[in-house]
Amino acid sequence: MKFEPVYSARFTNEYIRKLFFEAKYGKVKCDFCDSENVYFVDEDRIKLRCRDCWKRSSLTHGTYLENTKLSLRFWYEAIWSFVLGHSTAKTKKLLKANNHQKVHRIYRTIREGIAHRSNKKLTKNANAERTRDGEGQEKAPKLSDDLLGFLEGNDGRNHPLYLVFKNEDDFYLKLLKEPSEILGGSGEGVKLHPEEVSPGNPVGLGCLFHGKGEYVNPSSSTQLEGLWNFTKSHMQVYQGVRQDNWSYYLKEIEFKYNNRETSFDEQVKEIVEIMMKGKNCFSDVEPGNS
Repeated sequence: MKFEPVYSARFTNEYIRKLFFEAKYGKVKCDFCDSENVYFVDEDRIKLRCRDCWKRSSLTHGTYLENTKLSLRFWYEAIWSFVLGHSTAKTKKLLKANNHQKVHRIYRTIREGIAHRSNKKLTKNANAERTRDGEGQEKAPKLSDDLLGFLEGNDGRNHPLYLVFKNEDDFYLKLLKEPSEILGGSGEGVKLHPEEVSPGNPVGLGCLFHGKGEYVNPSSSTQLEGLWNFTKSHMQVYQGVRQDNWSYYLKEIEFKYNNRETSFDEQVKEIVEIMMKGKNCFSDVEPGNS
């Protein structure tokens, strides 16, 4: 696909390729037997063959980039635009790309990768917490009276609500699947979407879209209000989001908020690593369509 490099204009193809290789392997090796006795079979130095097991693999094998026909440089450019908060339309215009759908597909893949990694991290932390407390089964998160009161005040409004969890220094956002069912009960057994685990009880509750005067909760901390304001300003970039994709946009907000003090360059490298590790490294949950 034709495009004009912006963020990678000063880098060689070798540098871009090395960045993706190191994100996947650390050192170049066979995907099947882990042998480092491999050699490249193409001029672009993407496809490999192992001298021990004689199987062929490639840089993109088992990653989110598998079967892609887009160049590594274009992926790098799109990841930079994603980190900077550009919409797909702005990215297409900035790169002078001739296919908007391919830019959108990369953004969708990035969000899926971020969501899978977050879900896997939460599963690991939740299992460790239950083991430490001697509990064999997971408990459903319970809403406090304060959060139930906030939820009642937003009952019947046609916009998505999400729960805010805190694990160490990071916040995790989870879309409420059926808010009306929570109000009909006691706050036990909160249904989440689409994950099944949670790191304890939620510390806040907010809305994905703004404009009606909603806040996280009346007694929320300054940090939670900052998160809600970040969510509000971030969603202004997008002019309409399909309901099936709400949870993935929440994970995008979660990633950017938790990395708000990290440099853009480090965020790009982290997303490259997520893309190159592949979904099997993060979670068994299958993502929906974006």
